[in-house]
Amino acid sequence: MRPRACVILPTYNEAGNVGSVIGRVFGKADEIATHDLHVLVVDDNSPDGTATVVKTLIPRYENLHLITGPKQGLGEAYKRGMDYALRELSCDIVFEMDADGQHDPALIPVLPILQAMAWIWSSGPGSHPEG
Repeated sequence: MRPRACVILPTYNEAGNVGSVIGRVFGKADEIATHDLHVLVVDDNSPDGTATVVKTLIPRYENLHLITGPKQGLGEAYKRGMDYALRELSCDIVFEMDADGQHDPALIPVLPILQAMAWIWSSGPGSHPEG
């Protein structure tokens, strides 16, 4: 089993955007050679039916996940999503994206590479006080 990368999409009233964003994100999955791509939608009980849109897409995208909860702000949605991605989905890398299309999914294949490079840079000789 390959390591898992998870894109967290917090949503509130994104029924008109979320399907397109999810499709664009999963459209990049084949370009990631090192990780299986998962998407976790964290919906704050949107009254516009965002969660319903996501539920209709789950049969098409086996690595699409949805959690819902009360609206407590963007920061709390990210915390809930990160906790779920790490504990329940056992993801190795977690990324955040806006569900309104502000972030370009074309960059997703680069993110695991950057993460690996950061690990190499941060764990190289002299990067730790112990040597």
